[in-house]
Amino acid sequence: MFPPTADPQPPFFSLSTRDLAALSHADVEVRRRALEALATVEVRALEPSVRYALGAALRPLLGDDDPHVQLRVAVLMAVGLDDGRARGLLLELAHAPTVAALGVLSGTAADVAKAIRLEAIRALAELRDAATRAVLRAILRDLDGEVRQVACEALGVSGDMRAMGVLRRIEESDADPRVREAARVAMADLRGDGAAPSD
Repeated sequence: MFPPTADPQPPFFSLSTRDLAALSHADVEVRRRALEALATVEVRALEPSVRYALGAALRPLLGDDDPHVQLRVAVLMAVGLDDGRARGLLLELAHAPTVAALGVLSGTAADVAKAIRLEAIRALAELRDAATRAVLRAILRDLDGEVRQVACEALGVSGDMRAMGVLRRIEESDADPRVREAARVAMADLRGDGAAPSD
């Protein structure tokens, strides 16, 4: 699909008609592989005309039947193309408190929906804006310990110094030791300490 190279954004990179067709292929595995290949590209570094063509090809996939395709497209568009609709979908995928509330994931098995939610939470850290940081802080109150743990990890790389107070409270009082440890590491990351997890 894309030229094999160690450099994720070679100067000659372009999207062929075939590459764009793979994104809208009827076979979900072809769409997934095309999106995996795109994930290795620094989308923000592409020429404006290529970014425009890519955005036009990706936009319809925000409504794809496959939740994995939806998530990957939302991440690519929100992070790489700064697309507002994709950002909204990513926030929805990350913040939904129950699988039933995820209309985009209706009919999806609970474990698959949770995996997608966790991946969406991780992706929010890359957006680095006030709205997504507020969502990450709100997710820290989730009933699921793994969700709280991943939210702590995401906050640790988000640069959100406003999260220090809530992370400190979580480190001191969360019932789950993995969440407390994630909060401790996140605070160290935010301070720039780079403290390794304790054993």
